[in-house]
Amino acid sequence: MNPILEVKDLKTHFFTDDGVVKAVDGVDLKLYPGRTLAILGESGCGKSITGRSIMRLEQHPGKIVSGNILLETESGTEDLVTLSQNHPKIRSIRGGVISMIFQEPMTSLGPINTIGDQIEETILLHNDVEKEEATRRTHEIMKKVGMPNPEALYNSYPFELSGGLRQRAMIAMALSCNPQVLIADEPTTALDVTTQAQILDLINELQQEMNMAVMFITHDLGVVAEIADDVAVMYMGQVVEFGSVYEIFDNPKHPYTRALMNSVPGIVKPGQRLQTIAGSVASLLNVDDTCRFGARCPERISGCERGCYDLNPVSNGSLIRCVQSQ
Repeated sequence: MNPILEVKDLKTHFFTDDGVVKAVDGVDLKLYPGRTLAILGESGCGKSITGRSIMRLEQHPGKIVSGNILLETESGTEDLVTLSQNHPKIRSIRGGVISMIFQEPMTSLGPINTIGDQIEETILLHNDVEKEEATRRTHEIMKKVGMPNPEALYNSYPFELSGGLRQRAMIAMALSCNPQVLIADEPTTALDVTTQAQILDLINELQQEMNMAVMFITHDLGVVAEIADDVAVMYMGQVVEFGSVYEIFDNPKHPYTRALMNSVPGIVKPGQRLQTIAGSVASLLNVDDTCRFGARCPERISGCERGCYDLNPVSNGSLIRCVQSQ
């Protein structure tokens, strides 16, 4: 099976007065129809910027400096990096072919427009339909994502809805045009456990129905275990380990991945003390090509940090950015 979206050596840097922040620095990813790729890592590791870069929503002073974002379309392979952010092709792809559920619905939804108007606007933008048909489709997708009485909620404003309903409205907007790729940026953040489970089940159900490729951005290992097929672990703008969800959980190879696993209740063995990762994430200003986890790595040896330039395959089929794990 060929990937519908492939990211090759993507680099998104922010050019600030203090220096260059390499927020995304050489990321490689593949998304396949009907499969879920989870992007895992601490806050600030570049997960959201990677998703926004794929959507071509990087903001000034951020800029994609190199790499490729290859999307398979009916007319062939399109490299989104070669198109400007306001190019007509990008505007038709964004929301129509690739959709994104943003992290916080209260700030992502417009406060002065009703929920129905915002979903309907997306449908009218990407489909040649009349307003009456767009309204019907809006009611239909709102019902599909589990919003009760969609005809009434159509005229509600975001502040009138609960967190769970706002999240469902964001999902409805993202899925309103039957996208081939869905980027979900921590869609269950700040939701209670029951609502979180409902949202995850909903995304999984709609994925199977539409055969979507899903990129799920999160720092929650429990969510990853439930929904992912493949996992990319990121640290300081780079993918440090990639593999199937089974290999990542059963046999993590990178010291950072192991440290994450050992710091989560329920994953460590009974009676074993939870570990913490020493130190803190370093600044991304003007980083070099040595191992970025080296200063915090409990397994480092003298000189090993100078050999971590690329992701390399290991025996279990995973890819690792660590000379000691190869």
